[in-house]
Amino acid sequence: MPFTCSDRSPKRFDGDFVLGAAPGYTPTVVEQAYIAKLEEVLKHLDSDCKKNIERDPNSKDAKTIATMQFCVNAVRRLRRDADEFISGKLMAAIATDNVLVIKGQYKGARNRLDQRLFTVAAQIDPATGMATDLAVRVNSDLPGQENLPPPEKQALFNAIAMTNSVMVAVHHRTTESAERNLQRGLLPTSTARQKINSANRLLDEFVRKLAGVGEVGLQGPHADLAKLALNDLRGQYVSRVAAGIKNNYVRSLGKACLVAAVLLLAIYVGIKLKYGFLESDYWQGKKNFFVLAAGGAIGTWLSFSIRRVTLAFEDLAVLEEDLLDPSLRVAFVVGLTSLVGLLFWTGAVNLEIGNLKTATFKNSGSISLLAGAFCGIAERALATAISGRAAAFVKGVAGG
Repeated sequence: MPFTCSDRSPKRFDGDFVLGAAPGYTPTVVEQAYIAKLEEVLKHLDSDCKKNIERDPNSKDAKTIATMQFCVNAVRRLRRDADEFISGKLMAAIATDNVLVIKGQYKGARNRLDQRLFTVAAQIDPATGMATDLAVRVNSDLPGQENLPPPEKQALFNAIAMTNSVMVAVHHRTTESAERNLQRGLLPTSTARQKINSANRLLDEFVRKLAGVGEVGLQGPHADLAKLALNDLRGQYVSRVAAGIKNNYVRSLGKACLVAAVLLLAIYVGIKLKYGFLESDYWQGKKNFFVLAAGGAIGTWLSFSIRRVTLAFEDLAVLEEDLLDPSLRVAFVVGLTSLVGLLFWTGAVNLEIGNLKTATFKNSGSISLLAGAFCGIAERALATAISGRAAAFVKGVAGG
């Protein structure tokens, strides 16, 4: 055989070997290139692993152990190719290519050891150069305990993801509203574009800040410091957008409540004036139901401002837990208030507060309006109360 392969002496690291030509044989250019490239890679492995192997052979650090194993695996593959080359099973050109492949795979695996579990980066829109979202990537297959983030980083990861979701949701709602109003002709083009650009700049600013928080606490070791920075970022965001979000919702809810109240009171006035078919005795006896329902609409508008004096960060994306639109909310409360009126009318429920008696609501417009307003203000409790009465009724029917 024109080539020999043997353990290097002295051995630089575990598995180190040397490939050379037998005495009297002159390798071809291709064979010389393979031998030179093989020696180059073996030197690279020696240089890269020496600090991990020779410095502390008994180290239990996960990265050190993984590096040593990668080196051993690479050397074994190089030695196997070398043996096949000597036996004539592997051509020199292919063996050279294999050396480069093995080196690349080793470096790729080795570089993964330097990766963090989390990679945080702002997603940039190439068209505008603005940040539109936050990408937090979780790297897998890291050595040892690196795959298991400590509890404080897990909590921080969840908090950052939730914060990003709220900001993106607020941005989407703002831009969608501006575009919808533009299409309906409710906003001039310049005003709508100004609102959209302002929302884009705000999202860009805070996504970049949030990315910085993630870099400190997720990529870096300072989770506690990042948590403080995140709370401060949320506070800044609330101070910038909460007032606008609340006022816009109050205006939308107010419009829906106003439409409902005016419509219901108009029917009441029509009955009082005996307009058209409303002059019948049936409608005359039921006119205060419409005052009661109108009071419910008015109370619904007051309810939100009473319940939500201030908005927390989590409230910015979803102002109401039941996710009802203002118009649907008013219809829902008006319906429940009307059921309360039926309970008063039939005598199923009789309340006395001071001199106020709900049994007299059918004859008193002011009592009807007040009772309806209270129902609207207490809309959350109203739904539970009506549900409880319905359950008691059905249970009584079943028992009967």
